[in-house]
Amino acid sequence: MKLVIFFSIIFIFIICLVNCNQDPNNDIFVQEIIEDNVLLHTSYDTKKRSVRLKVENSSNTQYVERALGILNKQSCLKHSVTSIDENGAAKIKYGPFCDFDVEIENGYLIHVIYINEYCFDKNKLIRLVFLSFNLRLQIMQHIKRQKSNYVEYNHEIVWLKLPNNKYGSFDPKTKRFSIVSGKTLNIFAKPEKSVFLRNRTITQQYDISSEFLSFADVKYLNSMMCDYVFRKKQKQKCYKGGYVNPVNKKQCLCPFFYEGKDCKKLKKSSKQHLCTNQEIIPTTNLQHMVIDLEVECFHRFKALEGHKVQLIILPKPPFVYNCAYFPLIEIQNKKDKTKMGTVPCGFFVKIEIESEDESILVYNSRYGSNLFFDVAYKAVPVKK
Repeated sequence: MKLVIFFSIIFIFIICLVNCNQDPNNDIFVQEIIEDNVLLHTSYDTKKRSVRLKVENSSNTQYVERALGILNKQSCLKHSVTSIDENGAAKIKYGPFCDFDVEIENGYLIHVIYINEYCFDKNKLIRLVFLSFNLRLQIMQHIKRQKSNYVEYNHEIVWLKLPNNKYGSFDPKTKRFSIVSGKTLNIFAKPEKSVFLRNRTITQQYDISSEFLSFADVKYLNSMMCDYVFRKKQKQKCYKGGYVNPVNKKQCLCPFFYEGKDCKKLKKSSKQHLCTNQEIIPTTNLQHMVIDLEVECFHRFKALEGHKVQLIILPKPPFVYNCAYFPLIEIQNKKDKTKMGTVPCGFFVKIEIESEDESILVYNSRYGSNLFFDVAYKAVPVKK
């Protein structure tokens, strides 16, 4: 009996949301769009596997095109820039934050990406394009799933998490998609992280790894759009989490720290010979080395089986770097090397990190002379 009363209250609450544009007490705002007006700009050319983006400020076009050029080399999904308004085109606008969103214009759902100087870096732009397109897929899947599994009232309320405190729900009876804004609806949302790129204060040290598209993200996108590559048995073998490039099936796409035809080789920079030893074997005694920021380098700290690696990285001297254009250092301590490692930025003070398995990979870009990282490292036994 209690359940019946509870679900009756929830049902009345939802009906109120759908029929009221705004509830001043709960600060909830509801907008409805018919299904066709959702899918017109959410759908994309499935035959050509193409997605169009319109850059509203032409001075930003070069940054977007550079990012798309890199993304298109890794996926069968082709993104391109258009100068005209057309169905299915996402809009790229200048905004205070680097962000992605959905907006309603003239009764249509529009996908929008906001950019500024903080995210002109190609890797950050690729991340935003990926998140925006992934939201398209979620909306289409959400509508399709609601159609096929819809029961008039089955005591189940499913909301699709949208960016910026918005939630969406599709009603196949009315063929309308409701977008609800309001914090009070958090209880209906699926737990899901929203990622926004913001220019943080540089007086502290922080990690911006979530602002970059990881190798795992690209692999997920390709598994959705180029599934034929994953279904078929390929002649080319790939290792270290790599997979056959859908654009060129004779090549492997490799995680950031690996290269070669089959991804077995640890990546080297063009000046790797000026770096210290690339392969480092930590012992249980604390050891030290110096990373010179005048040279781009890749290093691997690999402990013996049954041990993890601990690193303490100190800047010499302390300095500030805001990572607006490229990461200064990436520390890959995860067991799954296809994911992003830690990317510290801001006021560098001290970085302490431990590996999830027996190795840590470290990349540093070239920043300038007379700047160094002092690295203390050792192997520690895995606790049983």
